[in-house]
Amino acid sequence: MKKIVTIIYISFAFSAFAHAQNMVLSLGFGPAFYSVKSDNNTAFFNSYNTLYKNILNKPFATKIATPIGWQGVFAFSLGKKALYYSTITVNRAYSDNRATFINNDQRRMRFQFNDIKVDLGSGFRVGKKVAVGLLAGMCFRNSYVKSSFIYNDGTESFTNEKQLNGIFHSLKIMTYLGTSIDVQVHKRLAINLKADFMMGSVFAGDTYNDLDYTKGTINSRNSIPQNINEINNIGYKGLADDTKGVHIAIVLKYLLIDKEY
Repeated sequence: MKKIVTIIYISFAFSAFAHAQNMVLSLGFGPAFYSVKSDNNTAFFNSYNTLYKNILNKPFATKIATPIGWQGVFAFSLGKKALYYSTITVNRAYSDNRATFINNDQRRMRFQFNDIKVDLGSGFRVGKKVAVGLLAGMCFRNSYVKSSFIYNDGTESFTNEKQLNGIFHSLKIMTYLGTSIDVQVHKRLAINLKADFMMGSVFAGDTYNDLDYTKGTINSRNSIPQNINEINNIGYKGLADDTKGVHIAIVLKYLLIDKEY
């Protein structure tokens, strides 16, 4: 897959400069959300629900709820009928999951995904106002799990009176393929619908590691166990960001430059 993405990058780059006839430079912003799948997080939620089933009023949902957030885009395109373009995208999305005990205390797991994506694409115009394209890219993800305990009086704690408390961090690089549709609604405005199909990590090392809040409190380990029953086992497998799925955004773009030559 990495070789395919690299070949697409190179071929798009050469084609763009060979056939350029029109240049568009734009900035955009809009809402974004993920449809995600994570086997690691599902395993953790299931193990937690099973361990505490007798004292839980409402267990964790076994899947990460759809992360919702925003996306900013810087886009550059060349061409008239055939289009060759590149985009740099910055987005952030959040998801929240809670388990509630019978005394109304809660274990909260808040997920935050910060992505920087760079892609190259090729497409074509449909009439004068619509452009459709395919793309390939790399995603640099900086994600967090903010694990806290909320007492029934509303106090939320990240500190070390509870083993799972803390802010845990993961870095990873992913590849993706996607599609994009632009509809120009004004001389300087366009609406962009973009769907990116996120694939696996380029390299291993995406385990969520603790920051400064509970260093060493989880049995001298810096990560959340994938199976809560192994929390006191020094060799437990740490929870990792293995999320895959589709990232969808609807962006309003302002055309800084739209020049024909």
